[in-house]
Formats: sequence, C-alpha cells, structure tokens
Amino acid sequence: MASTFPLLSEIAFDYMWLPISSCAVEWSFSVYNNILSDNRQNLSTESLKILNMITSTLDWCEENYKDHKCIAEFINTLTNILFIGLALFGVYNTAKQRLEKRFIVAYGGIALIGIGSWMFHMTLLYQFQLLDELPMQYATCILAYNIFETGSKTKYGIYLPLGLLTYAIGVTTIYLRIVNPVFHQVTYGILVTIINVRSYYLLGFIPKGKTHKTLKDLLFVAWTIFGTGFVFWNIDNIACDNLRLIRAKIGKPFGYLMEFHGWWHICTAIGGYYWIVFNQYLRVLLLGDISNWKLKWGFFDRIPYLNIQNNSYFRRNYHTDTTKLPNKVPFIITQEGKGIQSPQPIIGTSITEIEQTVDSKYGKKYKLKWPTPPQNVLIIKKPNTTFTADRTFVEVIEWLHETYPNLNIIIESEVAEKFRELREFAYAVSKVDFIITLGGDGTILHTSSLFDQAVPPVISFSMGTLGFLLQFHIEHYQQAISDLIKGDVSLLLRMRLACSLWTAESKRLDIGDLVDLQAMNEVSLHRGRFPNLAVINCFVDDEFLTEAVADGLVVATPTGSTAYSLSAGGPIVHPSVQSLLITPICPRSLSFRPALIPPTAKVKLEICGESRLTEVTIDGKKICMLSQGDFLEVKMSSYPIPCVNRIDKGIAWVKDINNLLKWNQSFVNKKHLIHELFET
Repeated sequence: MASTFPLLSEIAFDYMWLPISSCAVEWSFSVYNNILSDNRQNLSTESLKILNMITSTLDWCEENYKDHKCIAEFINTLTNILFIGLALFGVYNTAKQRLEKRFIVAYGGIALIGIGSWMFHMTLLYQFQLLDELPMQYATCILAYNIFETGSKTKYGIYLPLGLLTYAIGVTTIYLRIVNPVFHQVTYGILVTIINVRSYYLLGFIPKGKTHKTLKDLLFVAWTIFGTGFVFWNIDNIACDNLRLIRAKIGKPFGYLMEFHGWWHICTAIGGYYWIVFNQYLRVLLLGDISNWKLKWGFFDRIPYLNIQNNSYFRRNYHTDTTKLPNKVPFIITQEGKGIQSPQPIIGTSITEIEQTVDSKYGKKYKLKWPTPPQNVLIIKKPNTTFTADRTFVEVIEWLHETYPNLNIIIESEVAEKFRELREFAYAVSKVDFIITLGGDGTILHTSSLFDQAVPPVISFSMGTLGFLLQFHIEHYQQAISDLIKGDVSLLLRMRLACSLWTAESKRLDIGDLVDLQAMNEVSLHRGRFPNLAVINCFVDDEFLTEAVADGLVVATPTGSTAYSLSAGGPIVHPSVQSLLITPICPRSLSFRPALIPPTAKVKLEICGESRLTEVTIDGKKICMLSQGDFLEVKMSSYPIPCVNRIDKGIAWVKDINNLLKWNQSFVNKKHLIHELFET
C-alpha cells in the first residue's frame, strides 16, 4: 500500500481541473445568460412555471436555477460528463482489446447512470430522479454478476442472473410504492458492500507477486476514491447551510469547488471505472491469461486500462504464424552410460530414432539432458475444471513466466478460448519441447491423443486424484519442472498401440487426417448400445486364434493393464514387460481367457458376418462403428510416450500397486493415501 497513497494524491491533484473547468464554463455561461436575458424575459409566465417546476423528492445543496436560467443545478449537472466520458472510453478499449462483452454492458450501465443523473440535476423532475437512481441499482447488479461469475464456466447457472433480476424488480417495485430515497440508498449500499467483499475475497486467489500487488493497489484506490465521494455526499447533506455561506463568501468561480455533490459525481465515476478495470484484470488473471495482458495508464497516466502486449508470440494477429516461435531444441538421452544424441529437431521428437530394435527401447529408463535450454512448453489441462484447478493452472503459468521468461507457453485451442490465450495450438505442435499435464490419468491419455506421431517428454502432476501415471503432486511442481528444464530427470518410454481400420474390401478407413490412431492404454471392440453379443474373429500375425463371442475384446499395453483390461479380468503387467495384452469382455465361454503376446505381434480383430455393428473405442473415446467384414489391426506403435519419472522411485510400480489398489491394507478413505503416494 506504500505506493497507493502517492497515487491517490496525484489523482486528486490531476482531477482538480474538473471543477475548475466547471467554474470557467459557468463563467462563460453567465455571460451567455446576460446576452440572452431579454429572450428569457420574453417567455410566457406559464412557460416559466413549467421550466422551474420541481417534483423530485430530493433537492441537493446547490441553489436551484441560480447559476443558469435553464439548468436547476448547473455544477451537479456538468460533473456527470465524467460518467459518460469514462464509460465511452471503457467501451472503446474493451472492444479494441477484444475483452468480453460483459464489460461493455458494465460500462454501459455507468453511462446510463451519468445520463440519468444529468437529466435529474438539470430538471429536478421526479421521473428523471428515477432515471438517476434506478440505473444505479441495475448497473450494480451487472457488476455483481461479473464479480461472482469469474470461472471458465458458469458456476451459478441461471440462478445468479435470475436472482439479480428478481432483486432489481423487487427494489423498483417497492421504491415506486414507498417513494423514500433512504430505501434506495440502503439497498444500493448493501449491494455495493457485497461486491467489494467478494472482490477482496477473489484477490486472495491471485498468487503473491508484482501482479497481485498491482491488482490490490487498483482495488484499494477504487475503494478510497469511492469512499471519499461518499464523505463528500454526506457533508453536502449535513452541512448544506454552512456550505452555501462559504460559497457566497468565496464567490465565483472558486466557490464552485465547494459543491460537494459534484465531487460525489466525480469520485463515484472514477471509483466505478477503476473497479471495472480491476474486475477485467482480475478475470483475465483467474482465467490464466498472465503474460499477454498488462495494466496501462492513459490521460496523463491517471486512467488505467488493459492492453495486450505487442511483443507476445501469442497475439491474435500472428495465430497462424509459427516463424516467430523458436524451433525445438535437441536433447540427449543416455542408458547405462551409452549416450545417444538426437539429430536436429524436425516434426516430432527423435526418441523413435534412438534405436531401431524394440528390445532396447520400450520399458527401459533413460536420463534426459538438454544441450540448450528448452524454449517451448505445452501445458495440458481439461477445458472444464473446477475453480481451484483453474487457479492452479494460472499459478503454474505465472510461475513459469516469471522464472523462465524466455520459455514460450502454449496451450490447447479449446482451453485457449476459455482462458483468452491467443495462439491456436495446432500450428505449434511440431515445436513443443516438453509437456506439462495438470489433472489425472485421463489428462495424460488426452495428451497421447493429440500426437499421432512422436511425443515430447511429458511430466504429469496430480491435482488431488490418484493414478498410475501421476509421478508428482502439484505441490511439488516448481522443483519438478526446474529439474526437468535442468535435465536432471529420468524417462520411462511407455508403449503405445498403432491402430488402423479397414473395410471388408481391405480399404483403409481414415479418421480425419490420421492414418494410424494411437492408443496409450487400450483399444476396445465392443457391442456398444446393442443388446446382442459381438462376434469377433481374432488373428495374431495372420494366424487365426479364436472366434470370440462376448461383449467385446480389449487389446491393451502394459500401461493399460491396470485400466479397462483389469476391470475385464485381465492381469496386471509391469510397464517394463514388453507385450500386448488381449482380454475378452464378458465372454460367453469361460474357456476364453486373457492372453499375453509379444510386442512384435500384429493383432487383427474382424467382425463376423452374424455380428451386429461393433463400436471401436480408443482410450475411452468412441472412434467409429464397424460393420460385418470390417476389421481392426493393432500393433506396437513406433511412437512411445516418454514420461518423466522421479529418480528416487526405483520401486514406484510396487508402491503404486499397494497404494492405488490398496493391497496389504484396509479400505480406508483414499484421501489419506494421496500425500503418502507422492512423498514416499
């Protein structure tokens, strides 16, 4: 807060020109009135009565029609220009920076308050008093919606807007019946208080640092300016007689500086504008857009606004341009003292070119080294997650940005749309050096599906759930990522399956632009929604194995042996055991048992003539339906997934079995096992 109060004093000094300008304008209008006084005197008596009619329930301290013949309260009218001007600037910048339309609506509410207040103070008519006071309620409801719905997906659904609408209609109805301004003032004050409490609460979700301090200062300045205006408003009400005497003694034009209700307009306009900018900045931070947005200052460095950075690789203007994104860096991996350096990076990673023999590659552990620091990281998370998960996502990105400023952060296009990231993921896939996943095993499976060829090294973090593929807890992300960037990590190459689909005429069924579909856990062929059992002919290396009459068949990797295959009765296979696993799903005959075959074998699953349509699923995702005579071919993929392991987890697989499957222990609540799993 040390920097907040000097900023406040500078703002107060800079905004002194507003009432002083008002004094100058009033002096000019006085001359104008003297010139046109004869025309005024020519108005009929009836016209003068209509012009000077006061029907409002409020009459402020400024003398009516004293400073201008046609304006009831001149200074109180003129100061509303600031509401309209700041609102228009906010709308302009929001549209220019392509921020959300919710903020355009919020600024529109501020402008409506300014217009209503202008008309009210100009005429002091009751209908225009309502146009001043009721928009204050409505605009504040808009601000309330913006500050309560801050996540990547709607948290309160229809209930929040419906509740705010009910509140606004209720306040309007009651106010029109009781015609008591105190009711409006109390309800408005309660709503403003709720909004500010919520604002301070959300501030705690921003990680400590420079950005947090900037955001906090912005909120406190908004509070201080608005609170100062509230003090002016009360003084204008309580000490009106004394203020009028002081103004008369000072005289024009400087006596207008004592029009404290005009200062209330100035302070509430500035404070309200600052608060909306705070809300905009808070939202982009909570949604993960850390590095692309900065708080700028205009109009003599006193009007804040959000601005996208021109030097970002992720500007919308360059979302199809990968020339500015650095190429992948080479890496070195070693096994048992044998060093093998990757060639210059092309599309994908060079892990598949280390050795051409299966035996020396899959299931083995390697040490990763970077000759030069990696430059591009892809962060994977589910697009629709909890607020806590979104907050963690933001925290990781901000830490990476501050700790490794030269590291370019890439996220998926679906997540990017929600987090306002401005690069299309598909254009940068070939330049990713390593991947960070935040979530469970399903997030890693999703990562596998993004790469139809080589996969960069993957480091996975648990967000609280348990999984066989999760090597690190999110609490330790800083140390784990630092070790990866330094090259002090161990890699386990987990096998994937290459799956191809064929028609009965042996014509390939291509799914989109993909030729071979990659499966990390398993590929399954099952009856889907149909009640009849599937009839599938199973071949191994073109030799007929059996006719399976079952709900379906699963072909799994060692990694997938603890997933669907295990639920179907298959064995648990250690990830270093090089094999393919065929498991029947609820077979009609108990003689069909799971089978373990060599990783070099090719499996063919053909739909028999008497079978119905059969569904193909890869890692839990539906791919397509196969009809009679169509077949699925499965073989070991040439593109494994290099997963980062903790170096100290020499017996990690045994501990995973004990902890996740709860062998050798009672069935206790799994939350007691989480920290034990990641700390042992």
